[in-house]
Amino acid sequence: MTPDEKFKHYAMIYYQEHGDLYVKLDTVIDGYRLGRKISGYRVAKKGREGRALSKEMEQWLDEHGMVWDAAGRTGHVRAVVCMEEPGRIFLSMAEASGWAGIKSGNICCCIHGLQHSAGIHPVTGEVLHWMAADQWEAMSKKEQEERLNQLEDGVSYPNKFGAAFFAQLAAQGQIADFRREVAASDLFPVKINRSYDFGLSLTEPDRVDLLVEFHGGQHLAEDKRDFSGKFGRSKQEEIDNDRLKQKLAYRYGFSPRTYLVVNCREFRMEHMVEMIGKSPLAALFDLRGIDWEKCERQALDSYVKQVCALYAQGYPLVRIAEQMKLGKCTVPRYLKRGAAAGLCGYQPVRHEQVRIICVETGQIFPSMAEAARFCNISSGNLGQILNTPKAAGKDPQTGRLLHWQAYESWRRKSPAEREEICKEIASYCQQRPIVCQEEPGLIFESTVKAAAWCDGDPSSISKCLHKIYGHTGKHPVTKEPLHWSYYGA
Repeated sequence: MTPDEKFKHYAMIYYQEHGDLYVKLDTVIDGYRLGRKISGYRVAKKGREGRALSKEMEQWLDEHGMVWDAAGRTGHVRAVVCMEEPGRIFLSMAEASGWAGIKSGNICCCIHGLQHSAGIHPVTGEVLHWMAADQWEAMSKKEQEERLNQLEDGVSYPNKFGAAFFAQLAAQGQIADFRREVAASDLFPVKINRSYDFGLSLTEPDRVDLLVEFHGGQHLAEDKRDFSGKFGRSKQEEIDNDRLKQKLAYRYGFSPRTYLVVNCREFRMEHMVEMIGKSPLAALFDLRGIDWEKCERQALDSYVKQVCALYAQGYPLVRIAEQMKLGKCTVPRYLKRGAAAGLCGYQPVRHEQVRIICVETGQIFPSMAEAARFCNISSGNLGQILNTPKAAGKDPQTGRLLHWQAYESWRRKSPAEREEICKEIASYCQQRPIVCQEEPGLIFESTVKAAAWCDGDPSSISKCLHKIYGHTGKHPVTKEPLHWSYYGA
């Protein structure tokens, strides 16, 4: 079956059921994306470059009730709401497009989930999101608030920052319009499933004059972090995908002057401003009037904004962590980002730096951060075990576990007291046999051997021994949860 025969087969199914070919963009029949194909024929009818429509196919479509001007067809008008103007309902997409200064087709794509956002607010310059009015009004007030808070959640920080940046350029008249997630199949006569981060129109809104890619660390060969677990693709796969998209763009008329890449390794406002300033965008546009803090506010996740709102209401940090179900270290980090964007007046408490000594090597570090960097761990982990017999980190040369003490208190201790601390560390680190309470006859020499017996995790068993966990692992026969203790305790 040829592609045309396949299209006609599914188009006839729709025609026999509805009597015409007024097909919505999101229409799919048995996995065939009929709506997208029909939309392509409508575009070709308008004479857009790169799209072909044969006379035979045009005649066949006319004979089966093809609706060429789908946006203007009466009887199918749908009221819409802009979520940045929730109290205002537009009776038609045409009315909404006139207010936002964009095409009604872009609003239609937003409603059907084919486009994330469309247009910018004529007053505030915010990126606009759209929804069918009947769906919006069916939500409760709480659901509407949650939807507003989560508009940009799930979108990468560089993409959100870039959208806010281009929205300001459009508001200043430096560009005519911009689109997000521009599909390659909408630009070129190809059927490849790839998309570009942004398409910029310099003069005419219907054209794409510039393609802009915002690359995070997962796209950069020099970034040694592994993102495969987060993004589902290895770094090499991401790089190969980027090369394919660039090659495709160059083949169909783009060049290094019109295909631009901004490298964004760090998700911080200062870094984004620096990278945009070093990119070709700085030579094309006047960046002096850009409100970077506004870009940052629009790029932050709803969690950051909610944490800042609670802090502004006077909630203590511990209460915010409990209410938002966040870690106690996460809340200050979110507040720092919110303060940088002007969302709150949080100022972190500056603690006096404490010098640290390593018990094993005698090496003295000027701060906890320096000591943590030496053994490649976080300062938070080191702070939790400071002045205790527990170890944190390993010597980068010998691989030996290291123990830490605050230098000033260690310096004041007598040789006998220091020796007592070393004995306590040695006693704590000594390997003790352990037993599973469900199998008291089995004695294991170490957590590693116990974990091998129950197909569990040695560190989890260790946490059971120290009363952090109640149980871990399952009995290899009965599958009941297992409880652990030191032998003879």
